Amino acid sequence: MNGKIQLQVPKMRNSRKTKPTKSTGDKNGETGRANQNQGQHNNVSSSPYMVTATLILPVACVAIFYVINQPPPIKPSINSHSTYPLSAEVSGWQRASVEEEKKFNTNFCTIERRNASSLTSEEFEQVYRYRKPLIVHFNNGAADWTDPMKWTKASLRKLYSQWSILSGTSEDIVRRGGNGDTETSFDEYLEIMHRKKHNDEPMYVFDRRFYNDSDLPRSIRVPLYFNIKDGVDSSIFFLGGSGSGVSFHKHADAWNGVIFGRKRWFLYPPQKTPPGGVWPSFSQLDWIKKVYPNLPPKDKPLECVQEEGEILYLPESYYHGTVNIGDTMAIGIQKYNAATKIEKLFYKLGKRREEDLEILKELSDLLPESTEVLHKLAHQYFTAGNFQQAIKTLKRAVKMDPFFVIAKLDLARYYDQDGNTEKADQLFQEALEVHPDSFDGHIHYGEFLYEKSDYQKAAVYYKKLILMRPDKAFGYHWLAKCLEKIGDKDGAKATRRKAQNLSR
Repeated sequence: MNGKIQLQVPKMRNSRKTKPTKSTGDKNGETGRANQNQGQHNNVSSSPYMVTATLILPVACVAIFYVINQPPPIKPSINSHSTYPLSAEVSGWQRASVEEEKKFNTNFCTIERRNASSLTSEEFEQVYRYRKPLIVHFNNGAADWTDPMKWTKASLRKLYSQWSILSGTSEDIVRRGGNGDTETSFDEYLEIMHRKKHNDEPMYVFDRRFYNDSDLPRSIRVPLYFNIKDGVDSSIFFLGGSGSGVSFHKHADAWNGVIFGRKRWFLYPPQKTPPGGVWPSFSQLDWIKKVYPNLPPKDKPLECVQEEGEILYLPESYYHGTVNIGDTMAIGIQKYNAATKIEKLFYKLGKRREEDLEILKELSDLLPESTEVLHKLAHQYFTAGNFQQAIKTLKRAVKMDPFFVIAKLDLARYYDQDGNTEKADQLFQEALEVHPDSFDGHIHYGEFLYEKSDYQKAAVYYKKLILMRPDKAFGYHWLAKCLEKIGDKDGAKATRRKAQNLSR
């Protein structure tokens, strides 16, 4: 028994770093030795039971106190069972093929990259917040800020196979305000994930509810400067195969973390609207093929490939478009509200339409080279019936950006409303020369021809539109109207039936 007591007491003292005590003023420890001698004398004269009690009770009390006051056990790292990066066999997500690497990958990078271990919150706030984009690299990849095993295909299918999820193409996602337009179960999406929908572009999961409703937020442990706050930050769950992505858009402050795969980014600062515009007439793949190679150096974007496990910080108001390389799984966190003057003004647009014109004039003063602002300002003049001012304003935007197809189509409509049909026809055709696969171009030019009673020619453009977007009802609807005018009643009836089936 005494042996056990003697083993416990030193162990407790060492663990709590307890120092031996001395009486105050007793330099040589004489009082301590005297007490020790007195204790030895008492032990000799006491019974064995008294000796046992004298030894056990104090030690037991100390032991209980020690156990109660121990700090809680250290929890193992959330990544303690993860070996990162995971192989494609373990993760379940496909790597890019050699052909896809050639098509989408690049070693060219003009976005700063920093290691998380050397970046403090103070430096981030002073140097990067609202100022410039940054890619943050982690020594252990995503395993430093989440548990990759929770994001494998097998894990997600096990927990969420029947959950609803939204996906879409790069253009449709932007036009729907940052949401997919096709609803499927998670399992159903995995079945169509690598199918090309149109223009050789696969569907991309862009869903604002899936992540928050799942258990995945519990796995996230990001640096303080990326901290997520309820009511302040919204979330977006991303998943797509090679070639999927999203067209140019912008919003409040955000970051994007890639768990699996890679993502190529194209960025423009607030004062520079991306060539081609931001109400996109180009899918992101079309933009890469048709616009990007023809840009002069002054119009080139900031760009880089975000590697697996990295987090990209996206300052407020920075325009961005992306394309995925291999199956890419990511999470995006975005502020609900704008913080800078420019983006606050953009966020006010549409809330009180009578104020929009003045807001856009102020934005035009702040961003004189912004073709997005000029486009929106011209629209305000047009809706107010000031066609001449609308034309003058939009001509500036088209001159600054010859790839801005949507602006050119709107300019054609403005000329038509102002009575200059010949100029309108010319601009419609010019827009389609810039982007022959523009479904906006086919819609608006077809409508223009229909209104001019050129039903045969209008039908040609609507048939092309249906070939490009067989999943959209409006192409069939307009073609049916043309066929009816031409006298093809049976064709019109069959085409209208297709439109009705797609609208259900």
